[in-house]
Amino acid sequence: MSRLRQMGRALLHVEDTPTRVALAFGIGLFIAFFPILGIHTGMALALAFAFRLSRVAILTGTWTNNPWTLAPMFTAGTLLGCAILGVPREGLAAIEWTAEGRAFYAALYQGLRPYALPFVVGNLVAGAAAGVVGYVALRSALERRRPVAGTASRASGRDSGGIEPAGGDRRAQQAPSRVAGARPARHPAADRPSGRPQSFGDRR
Repeated sequence: MSRLRQMGRALLHVEDTPTRVALAFGIGLFIAFFPILGIHTGMALALAFAFRLSRVAILTGTWTNNPWTLAPMFTAGTLLGCAILGVPREGLAAIEWTAEGRAFYAALYQGLRPYALPFVVGNLVAGAAAGVVGYVALRSALERRRPVAGTASRASGRDSGGIEPAGGDRRAQQAPSRVAGARPARHPAADRPSGRPQSFGDRR
């Protein structure tokens, strides 16, 4: 859980756009509910590599499914599937969630076998809903946070003496360069005809 908290804090500082970070997190939440156990981390890393998504964001979403949350998440998904498909749900209370290792998977298989379809359908629907909610919530949080961070960095730049000149000062600084590059005016004497008389050849 401590690693998940650390990744959650790092999620707010991922160097990517809020849309892409939130998208990776939402996909991770969908993977967390994916009904095939044992492939969640590999699936998340494969999608992050294929679509160049943030591994921190997608793994943070995926690892919300962990030994402490697996039972309530999959139970909620299966109950949702039973509600969608109209399947009685009385037998779900008999599923053994506390076993470990192979015994856990054997007990899970025996308990969920009558509920295989509700388990798959319900957890896919729950994963899609969690992904959409996570995407919207994280994107909103990142978009609110990043302008504040940008304002703080600009304020620190002003405190360190990096003050931009005002509009009038910039124009005053640019004026000499425009004057220096201007075309010099011609002297009136240059336009006067010379006093030397033209020769006969010149007149021709």
